Amino acid sequence: MKLKQISRKTIALVLSVLMIISTILVGIVSTTAATTDGLAGKRIYFDNSNTNWSEVYYFHLNRTSNYWTDNGYSPDNKDTWIKMTQIGSTNIYYVDDTTEYSSGRYGFCAANQSGYGNVYQTSIVFRDDSPTISLTNNLYTPSTSSSSSLNRSTYYYNGSWSATSYYVCGSSTFVNGNNWTLAQSADKLTNNGDGTYSITYTNRPAGSYSFKVNDGTWGYAWGYTNLTDTTGMSEGEKNNVNITLSSTSNVNITFNTSTEKITVVVTPVNHDVTFSQPSNGTINVNNSTTSPQSLAEGDSYTVTLTPNTGYEVDTFTVGGTDKKSSLLNNTYTDTMGTSNVAIAATFKKTDYTLTMASTTNGSFTLSATKAQYGDKVTVNLTPNTGYKVASVKYDGSDAHEVSDKQYEFTMPAANTTVTVTFAPVDYVVTTSVSPT
Repeated sequence: MKLKQISRKTIALVLSVLMIISTILVGIVSTTAATTDGLAGKRIYFDNSNTNWSEVYYFHLNRTSNYWTDNGYSPDNKDTWIKMTQIGSTNIYYVDDTTEYSSGRYGFCAANQSGYGNVYQTSIVFRDDSPTISLTNNLYTPSTSSSSSLNRSTYYYNGSWSATSYYVCGSSTFVNGNNWTLAQSADKLTNNGDGTYSITYTNRPAGSYSFKVNDGTWGYAWGYTNLTDTTGMSEGEKNNVNITLSSTSNVNITFNTSTEKITVVVTPVNHDVTFSQPSNGTINVNNSTTSPQSLAEGDSYTVTLTPNTGYEVDTFTVGGTDKKSSLLNNTYTDTMGTSNVAIAATFKKTDYTLTMASTTNGSFTLSATKAQYGDKVTVNLTPNTGYKVASVKYDGSDAHEVSDKQYEFTMPAANTTVTVTFAPVDYVVTTSVSPT
């Protein structure tokens, strides 16, 4: 009975100890989780332009102390040294941080110090006095003006974090640079300051094109298969962005670094139909007299020429080419091509025909056989003996009597027929009777 009681006390004690240990462990795990650096899975870049090191190493020291001022400290197997990869022939190097750390110092070094007995043997070293690597901007540029020497080491302790660069690579018919070449400055996207980067390609002709967005390495190249795909591509995605332009267009490409999604906006390039209003008439394009008229390639446009009263089309050109014979009732229709189009027209007075209707009992002549709108036309009349002028009309309207043998009228804007009518003269017979 006594042994059983001891056994129970022992069990209770063991359980209490286990609970205490569990609480301690939970506290440790929680603390570690709360102080992780957030760098796992992040790509970090280093700008070697100022330092010009032959190699660049990224390091994490698993300590909070500053080992350059801690004499006697040497790296050990708890520290991480990773050789960074150069992007093409540029001065930018990168490394993928795959580990979360709870403490320590980070930096970049000109040589691998892993396992060295004395860290001060390295020729050039960069140290990060503030052990925080930017989680929003991941390109570090050291300042060589902020440097100090310690033993045989030179270290730089100042610089700035900025965003890394992104580029478009693709077919040479689409990109500004060479065919499928990484990190070309001519195809560098602009940082919009909100986590997105963009570039606009202008006046790309109709056709099909392929491209990708990259950070200078094929390992990080993003794309998707078509414009309707709303799923952001993960790193290393090998599909291209494929687009088809039906006409000359501007293409805006935006890359979202958070979602790794590419957005493409295609805007057809419009061309102008230009014209100046001539004298004695108007030019109308698609029911507008305002120039220019902006149209996309392939759009139809209609030109209507409207002469003033008494005028007609004299000349008509499209892009410098005579198109007067193509007018149908002073209207011309065409399709917008790949460049601006200049429309020009002139108008001239119309020569209208004067026709003399046949008549009897007299004759008449006209001052002209053709006349323009507004001209004065004179009708000279010669009645036969015993006849007089009864009426002078032009297309049914009465001409103005100037004298008994001359009439006139103002030429209308149409071919005109002149009709003259003669009537017998009424004579008065007077008789007288002589007285007888």
